[in-house]
Amino acid sequence: MVFHAAGPGPAGSAAQRLPRPLRPAGTTRSGADAAVLDRAEQPTPQHDSPDTGSDTGEAHRAALGCANRGGSDLPLDPQKIPDDFTLPDDPRRRAAVKYALSKLGAPYVWGAKGPNAYDCSGLTQAAWAHAGVGISAGTTNQVHDGRAVGSIAQLAPGDLVFIPGSLGSPANPRHVGLYAGHGLIVNAYDTDTGVILEKLSAWNDDIVAIRRVAEPTAPQGNRT
Repeated sequence: MVFHAAGPGPAGSAAQRLPRPLRPAGTTRSGADAAVLDRAEQPTPQHDSPDTGSDTGEAHRAALGCANRGGSDLPLDPQKIPDDFTLPDDPRRRAAVKYALSKLGAPYVWGAKGPNAYDCSGLTQAAWAHAGVGISAGTTNQVHDGRAVGSIAQLAPGDLVFIPGSLGSPANPRHVGLYAGHGLIVNAYDTDTGVILEKLSAWNDDIVAIRRVAEPTAPQGNRT
């Protein structure tokens, strides 16, 4: 697998071989996490008109930079969260991941940023906005947000994971998903499929950039 770490300019050309992802040991969910995830397993209501912004023609699609496909052959139930899944402890990462999971089953619409429909970058932007962190609109802009993560083994919940998609290339990725932890990606897949969970392993060979848009919040006792 070839990985290009996107820097402040166009996606970098220096390639490196990545290790396979670390797979954290799961724990049984209970209490508040169980209630959160049980709610997330319910489909998002789809009766409201999506917020699609302005024109959704080809020119607008190109400007958005979000390719209309995901990274695998849909190995997971689109709305099933594994029983051993737990939300991250860090409050901002937790909020972003929780929001993204709550949108499983929502429809995919070009240019949509919620609350009832999303494209790939619209979902990641909305998830982080819910956590109080502003990131850019569009995949081609988000690939420069935050800082580069050097390998799949260093992924943390909430990181943005980029693949070329149907319209992009390794140097110009056009599809993004949000890493939820536990080897899972939340992905606004395409117009036929909507927002689903996918295994990170299904993306591994296509990943060309990973961006961390927010560092962990320092514990109260460590702040100066």
